[in-house]
Amino acid sequence: MLKKRIFFHMGLKDLRLNDAYSTGMGDDVVNDFYIPILGCAVEYNRISGYFSSKSLAITASGINGLIQNDGVMRLLTSPNLEKKDVECISDILSGDPILLEKYLLQELDSFDLEESFTKDHVKALAWMLKNNRLEIRIALPITTNGNSDPASLFHSKIGYIKDVMGDSLTFTGSNNETGSGLIRNIEDFKVFFSWGSDKDKKCVDIDTLTFEKYWNNESPCVKTVSLPDAVHQRLLTVAPNSIDDLDLEKYYAERKQSQRAIKLYDYQKDAINSWFEAEKRGLFEMATGTGKTFTAIGCLERLLLERTSPLLIVITCPQVHLVNQWETSIRKFDLDVDVLYNSNELGSTWKDKFSDLLSHLNLGRKQSAILITTHRTFSSSKFIEILSRKKKRFEVCIVADEAHGTGAEGAQKGLLPLYDYRLALSATPRRLYDEEGTDAIFDFFGDTLYEFPLDRAITTINPATGMMFLTSYRYVPIFVNLSRGEYLDYQELSTQIQNARFYHGDPDKDVNRDILEKLLIKRANIVKNCDEKYPMFERLLSDISKTLMNTLIFVDPGQFSSILSILDSHNIRHHQFTQSEGAKPAKNGCGLSERDEIIRDLQSGKYQALVAMQCLNEGVDIPSADTGIILASSTNPREYVQRLGRLIRNFPGKEMATVYDFIVCQNLNGVRTILPSELNRARYIGVSAQNSDEILSQLYV
Repeated sequence: MLKKRIFFHMGLKDLRLNDAYSTGMGDDVVNDFYIPILGCAVEYNRISGYFSSKSLAITASGINGLIQNDGVMRLLTSPNLEKKDVECISDILSGDPILLEKYLLQELDSFDLEESFTKDHVKALAWMLKNNRLEIRIALPITTNGNSDPASLFHSKIGYIKDVMGDSLTFTGSNNETGSGLIRNIEDFKVFFSWGSDKDKKCVDIDTLTFEKYWNNESPCVKTVSLPDAVHQRLLTVAPNSIDDLDLEKYYAERKQSQRAIKLYDYQKDAINSWFEAEKRGLFEMATGTGKTFTAIGCLERLLLERTSPLLIVITCPQVHLVNQWETSIRKFDLDVDVLYNSNELGSTWKDKFSDLLSHLNLGRKQSAILITTHRTFSSSKFIEILSRKKKRFEVCIVADEAHGTGAEGAQKGLLPLYDYRLALSATPRRLYDEEGTDAIFDFFGDTLYEFPLDRAITTINPATGMMFLTSYRYVPIFVNLSRGEYLDYQELSTQIQNARFYHGDPDKDVNRDILEKLLIKRANIVKNCDEKYPMFERLLSDISKTLMNTLIFVDPGQFSSILSILDSHNIRHHQFTQSEGAKPAKNGCGLSERDEIIRDLQSGKYQALVAMQCLNEGVDIPSADTGIILASSTNPREYVQRLGRLIRNFPGKEMATVYDFIVCQNLNGVRTILPSELNRARYIGVSAQNSDEILSQLYV
């Protein structure tokens, strides 16, 4: 049976396509280009260099999507003639179609029906021909006076696709639609988008006009003729009565399965089993780099296989860039699902498309769907209203990445009882100073079922790589002191905090909760913005500036402008990495967001450092980064664990990471005392460092 696995009601604009493809660079052009675009298409126009049974087969790559869209196809090709036969073209052009039939039928008669890949695809095209969904014309080179041109070959290669929205793209390059052209040869082609740049639009117009002129026999150098009747009839002999008799996905599914790079290991399988044993509810506490995303997808794969009703899977993430990363991981895993939505790419249309999708799940028209979205959207009143109103005949699974975020007061609204299955992922699920939010997370998702902490990740070999899951690191604490004024302010605020906590002798009283929170923030800002950090940072730059590369600098908003100025004065090539840089893929089809480009430029050496403010704590993959400078003095375990995680991901050539951490102390009468909140962070990071013995001796002098 035909099975559509592409986006439901998606257009070409919604796909993440490259500007160019190259099989020599490892691109899988069949699965990453042809199948997705044809899944959106209502019109497919193709000029291919040669007419052959293989060209028909590969031309039909993804043709099931086009068929289900009630699409039509026009194929313009040339006969695969031997050089000795070229002179016969004159007879063909003079009005004797029998010769053309002879050569085309000769090719079809050599067609091996036992080759299942070729058989199914040619049968699909024959069905389209029979049902007036396909027209084939033959192109023959001629001279300007209309005679045959034995020295010429019709070697043009243009593809022109239009979707239901009226958007279109064209592609041109070296690729013939033959088995070798798409699977074995080294081929390259460029893609142009009607919604792209002015240059793109112009190229689309030129390619479209070129196709139409060839098709309508308006070129002075090419004569276009209809497919001879005998060849038409020969193709119809292999046409099935019903297109549902074919399984066009079979070849691609087998091929992708054999190529799938993702293999689940025993520890991941243990986590998956624990979730099913707990009735599909629970939490995985797994450090960054230990494969928690693929472990979760493994849970979903098994859930999809075992489901007995239509299933909606909602994956919620704290940041937009994580939504894109989840989509990439699901595609890499090749999860078998009917519909995959990325809410970032749906834009303002997400409400209508989400509502339509749920209707189709209720009606059984779709059996499985995934929506990847943000904590903000999944807890919004509109999302809740649509899901609550539409949930009738399907089940729902929620996967919360960085699940600690769902414990925030606003995000808790999204923790609906209607979710049948629940999975939470977080290296640090407990919320600092927020017992109510922490309780909400565990009450909704259930207990921690599986743990893979940081210290285990640094000392355990990853079976996929033969290396540790995470890179080892050196920890270099840089001790800075509060000034006398800062120390007095710190002590005064500490007294006020203590009084607020024990108001009227009742530490659980809520009256002063807001006041207490403001006092804690005010005191934390003194530590974060300690004046001595700036000269000590300059001293550090003087020591390491000659070798400083692939560096992440974590700062607080109050430090941001000063740190940028210091970097400028030391001629350090840097770029900010904040909430203001775009996380959505560019609309020109290149697939890179502004953030992606910045990360790429760090890895290439264009920038030596990224200055991160409040956005590198969760899920941004910058594996090339091997040096971190922590100026922000976070007391939240979740934040400093995540910052460390940004630096110790494995990367080719990275043998060890280095973490410089500015530790704030008070110095009274020559005696240094590390502030308690700072000591907790230093102890946590230091205990797993390669130089842990040295660090512990410094912390407890």
